[in-house]
Amino acid sequence: MFKPLSGRRVPSGVLGLRALVVGSVLVALSSCTYVKLLTQQPEITYDARLGAYSFVGPINFGTAERLRKEVPDGSKLIFQSFGGRSEDAQQIARWMKSHRINLTIRGYCVSSCANYVAGVPGAQWGQPAILLFHGGEQSTYVAPCAGLPGCRSAAASDRAAFAREFGLNPNFVVFSGRAVESVFAQRAATDGARRLPGLPLPYFWAPSREELKCFGVEAEVSSLADLPISDSARKWYFTTAELSPALQQEFGVMCAQFRSHVSQ
Repeated sequence: MFKPLSGRRVPSGVLGLRALVVGSVLVALSSCTYVKLLTQQPEITYDARLGAYSFVGPINFGTAERLRKEVPDGSKLIFQSFGGRSEDAQQIARWMKSHRINLTIRGYCVSSCANYVAGVPGAQWGQPAILLFHGGEQSTYVAPCAGLPGCRSAAASDRAAFAREFGLNPNFVVFSGRAVESVFAQRAATDGARRLPGLPLPYFWAPSREELKCFGVEAEVSSLADLPISDSARKWYFTTAELSPALQQEFGVMCAQFRSHVSQ
């Protein structure tokens, strides 16, 4: 796993966030580094003092099966991950929901962790904590989406099916991908970012607590301003306020449609 940026002892959640900063910069620089990160195995340990299991690392092939074998039903589980394989992340979320896992998300929850694991009902939030999105396998909006770009009337994707099962807004993740594409188009030349075949773009959207309600999640997340992110690394992260007025309006329409759909 990553090493801290200094020898000073800091809380584990902060170490995780510093690790994320280092990792996201490396994503922009080297596809080999990113592949290495996503082939690492997570650390799953038990802390007798806390009476809780801890998961730190990526979500890869077999991660869901490993959790099922190592973490008993009804256990407390502290989770932080920079994401990975969507299929395993969905399996993990369904296992947590059906096997009464007492989930706490602490530190970073990125990509498939944010898209799926963060949607587990009753999840608690350790501090600091942040959800970071950069899209998913679905790139077009699904109903209800009247007036939104590329609107489709039906959805057959795994993402949409999962969202319906967990009461989430599938268009939230679609929007995050559109936002990342927009930021990449605006900043790539200045930031030195590149589009690498088969890999995600190196930018991450950090929605606020209020904005996450449009995803269907009540999350006690930290703001970017409160996190130990250096000025040089800050460019890889953005908030909704940094998007174009057109995209901010699009987000507002998407949220309003989700709220209206939920209230029916």
